[in-house]
Amino acid sequence: MKFKDVIEKILIENPKARDDDGVLLTEFYLRVYGVYYDFKGKARPETVTRIRRLLQKKNPELRGEKNEFRKEVAEVYRETKGKILLDF
Repeated sequence: MKFKDVIEKILIENPKARDDDGVLLTEFYLRVYGVYYDFKGKARPETVTRIRRLLQKKNPELRGEKNEFRKEVAEVYRETKGKILLDF
C-alpha cells in the first residue's frame, strides 16, 4: 500500500488527524511500521504532512474543522495588510 493510500485512509477514519499532525504521524507510523518512536530508515514526518496537504487540497472533505477559520483569518490579514487591530 502506498503512503498516499495509508494517509488518505487515516484522514477518512480519524477526523482529528485532519487538524493535528501529531495524531496523523502517530497513526501513520503505527499502521505502516508498527512503531512510533523509531524513525530511522522510515518515511520522514515532512513527507507524511506534505502528502496530507496535497490530499486535502484535492479532496476538501478531508480538511479539518479549522480550515475555514484559517481561511477567514488569512482574508482579514490580507484586507488589513497585516495590521490587525484587536479591540478589547
